[in-house]
Amino acid sequence: MRLFSPLIFLALALVGLPNDVRAQAQFDLSPMLSHYRHRETTDDGRTLNRERGMLYGVALSTRYPLGPQWYGRAHGQWMGGRIDYTGVTQANRPLSTHTEYDDRRLGLALEHCLGQCRTRLSAGVEHTRRERDIRPTSDSLRLFETFTGWDWHLGASQRLLAPLTVNARAVYSRSATVRPDLSVIGYGTPTVPLPSSWGADLGLDWSLISRNGLDGKVFIQYEWRESPSSDAVQVSNARGQQISVNQPNTRVEQWQLGLSLTWRR
Repeated sequence: MRLFSPLIFLALALVGLPNDVRAQAQFDLSPMLSHYRHRETTDDGRTLNRERGMLYGVALSTRYPLGPQWYGRAHGQWMGGRIDYTGVTQANRPLSTHTEYDDRRLGLALEHCLGQCRTRLSAGVEHTRRERDIRPTSDSLRLFETFTGWDWHLGASQRLLAPLTVNARAVYSRSATVRPDLSVIGYGTPTVPLPSSWGADLGLDWSLISRNGLDGKVFIQYEWRESPSSDAVQVSNARGQQISVNQPNTRVEQWQLGLSLTWRR
């Protein structure tokens, strides 16, 4: 179900389109691999934990005309896998384990072509839901947390040569929260609001084939997101004892390599 949720979203996005627009739509399927790095630090720069490893996933999208030189785009992406975790426990003892990730994104964008579409400008919004499951060891408990948020982006792409296109996006994240599951120690699942933050995406596409309504290309993309530490949230257990919960400074980087196949009607 997690793998097919982007496909369900795209099907719903197309239901309300007129028949003549659906007939001109193009569809993209993009399997990919990602080298993922996650780092959390204190305000004085001390590293709390690092995560790194390979994730795998798939992206699905559709692009359809709205008018001369204007296009709408709906997309969904799922990415997941198990990566290495290195950090410390609450007692400041070294901790080495694994983290299981499940990352889902759904978004809409508006695109505008300039000239012969060698240049494209875009603006859009994307909803992200990420589940992070740090596996237990003999010295630590399991930590499961759910991150949700909205990304607003402005982007541009430029065809440099016949097969090569460069892409760039500025990303502004807001209304994000993280919900750590602390029920195993009696503190429930508090919601921690996260401050607004910025990020960027940079990528290159290399066209391999374009014939009979089918385009194929290889792409490489770098994603960067950085969020400052959140305010602390006070959480009580059934006995009235309180603890403070916050999200430390967080930096996430991804290098993605994938193959994109596009069908045009």
